[in-house]
Amino acid sequence: MQSIPHDIPPQLAEMVRLQAEQLDVSLTRWGAGWHGEANNDTGAGFITLLPLSPYHAIMEHATCVKHPLALHEASPAPYACIGMCNAPSLACFGTTDLSMRPLRVGELTDTEPSDTPAYADELFTFAQDEAAETVSMLDASTLYTSRSIIMLEGYFDDLQRRFGDSFASVFRALGDGVPDALTAPARASLMRVPLHKPCSTAEVLIAHSSVDAFVGELACVSRCEREAQREQGCGRAASLSRRAMRLMRQALDRGEQPGIDELAERLYVSRSRLCAAFKAETGEGVAAHMRRMRMERACELLEDSRLGIAPVASTLGYPSHAAFTQAFKQAYGVSPSAWREQHR
Repeated sequence: MQSIPHDIPPQLAEMVRLQAEQLDVSLTRWGAGWHGEANNDTGAGFITLLPLSPYHAIMEHATCVKHPLALHEASPAPYACIGMCNAPSLACFGTTDLSMRPLRVGELTDTEPSDTPAYADELFTFAQDEAAETVSMLDASTLYTSRSIIMLEGYFDDLQRRFGDSFASVFRALGDGVPDALTAPARASLMRVPLHKPCSTAEVLIAHSSVDAFVGELACVSRCEREAQREQGCGRAASLSRRAMRLMRQALDRGEQPGIDELAERLYVSRSRLCAAFKAETGEGVAAHMRRMRMERACELLEDSRLGIAPVASTLGYPSHAAFTQAFKQAYGVSPSAWREQHR
């Protein structure tokens, strides 16, 4: 059986051909997409490909090889990618010449679905501006998982035809790493369809719309960033950033953590405008700055040994002791109690 069916759009087929051949995975029709599994002398795993158009698709794979393997992959044209993967996969990408941009997904909350995949905590983007082949070094007995949205240059050309505007800034932005404010929409686009089962054409339409919406938001942010950089000389961006920081401090004093939309509403500007101005002036995203302020305040409170960890968490507006501990460990690598012991 041939590994790549002839009815997969040609450029998308080339994106998975070498990987499928090396792992001996044969793709067959699976709802509106294609799926293949293998368990052989090379290793075990699967590849799922869900085309959204001839030029962009969602691809998911899981691989565990039995012997070290130099996995070859090829792209027939320039393309951009946004994806999620587990930690071994992210480390594996580091052995290639791809310019990966890891992104912070954000703190998990009590509303996080219990079936969140193991790769959900590592979000990344990259853009490759020419056709190329990459080689990833896989270790034996290690599970590598990822889900990616692949966007070939034809996808951006189609957007330009449909809307009469250039989307080159989106391609560049994916190469630079998307702003903090868009990591949640990016993750939502990746998880919009359940690839553990065959997808219908209706689900493909939903996924297509979700990716278009994310790309539209990224184009809007990129445009606002350019405008904010032009305005910086006259001080308007700086003024907006200072006002936003003042609101953040006031909220922190009340044990609150306002969202970006709430801040933008109180400042009478759009979300995109606020994020762009803040990044242009401070070099830091709004969400990242808020997290840093919150952690700095946490350290100040932890220096007072009379305060327990739970009261500190409550003062800072965390819903639970566990949520605060997780956020603190993400920031400093140790628990709040361990930090307190180290700084006595």
